[in-house]
Amino acid sequence: MAIIGIDLGTTNSLAAVWKDGACQLIPNASGAFLTPSAVSVDEDGSILVGRAAKDRLISHPERTAARFKRYMGTDRVFQLGEHRFTPEELSALILRSLKEDAEAYLGEAVTEAVISVPAYFAEPQRSATKRAGQLAGLRVERLVNEPTAAAMSAHIAEGEQDKVCLVFDFGGGTLDVSLVERFESVVSVTAVSGDNNLGGTDFDLMIAKAFCRETGIDFGALSRQKQELLIQQAETCKMALSAQEPVFMAVENEGKVLRRVRGGRVTQVVRQRYHPPGPVPAPELAPVVVGAGPAGLFCALILAQAGAKPILLERGQPVEQRQQDVEAFWRTGILNPASNVQFGEGGAGAFSDGKLNTGTR
Repeated sequence: MAIIGIDLGTTNSLAAVWKDGACQLIPNASGAFLTPSAVSVDEDGSILVGRAAKDRLISHPERTAARFKRYMGTDRVFQLGEHRFTPEELSALILRSLKEDAEAYLGEAVTEAVISVPAYFAEPQRSATKRAGQLAGLRVERLVNEPTAAAMSAHIAEGEQDKVCLVFDFGGGTLDVSLVERFESVVSVTAVSGDNNLGGTDFDLMIAKAFCRETGIDFGALSRQKQELLIQQAETCKMALSAQEPVFMAVENEGKVLRRVRGGRVTQVVRQRYHPPGPVPAPELAPVVVGAGPAGLFCALILAQAGAKPILLERGQPVEQRQQDVEAFWRTGILNPASNVQFGEGGAGAFSDGKLNTGTR
């Protein structure tokens, strides 16, 4: 019976499994690898999870919840219509959906999983994650720190070379930074830090509020429905900024369509939280950047300005052409965050299942 690896993210979640000697991402019922971490309760009481739920953030915000990972291990309660949920109960619904997708993909029952958590998660948050797994019908074989999973993925992709890595896991809602040493069959975490209130969703909110300031809109006075619509459009704007600049953002308000050209000022969010004092001093240090797409790219840019040179990986494998493209654009390398944490978790599942002999500590 397979042990799956699950990346339970703030904005998106996905699962992987070690199969036929490699990690494979598991598609959901829609054929996509990413499942939005959103839950909604329909008027008839049925529970919607994933993309269907995320779409209802605009149409039914009072019945929909997202970004609840930030409240794991707290007493926060989410009111969705007539129903009340704790963060771990909402997370359990996401995990159950991923479990069902894995069973459909593998054609067998799935009862065990390895779940990733931010490296700085305290015991209450880790315990809540385990409870969420139990509620979903999963025995949580182990929790693996997200930067550790990324380092394990790179360890496998690079032929298990000994290396010291500075791992930046820039996710949808959290930032994790870990110093990881890889040697022989061990992935050892030397130091960890992070910010559980800095991620891609903070970029979205910043862009939305900046747009409101420049157009004379009071963001706080908007209905929750209009706020969510504005934040989703800001997210689209942020993603477009990863490939081009400037981009247009348009919002209809009181019958008027307001447009503004957005520049690259979104990087100020990262600069305020992380400002390297100078070039990375150790030449043998190999930074690795992972995270929520656009947020990871912005973080990579700041690392490059600090004198670091991250690596570009795509689904756990080096991509030379994209590496060259990025180096030509930024004169440095970056790491595409798409699936590296997840591949590490799939590998962790294989380690737990005895299919690989690499250890972590």
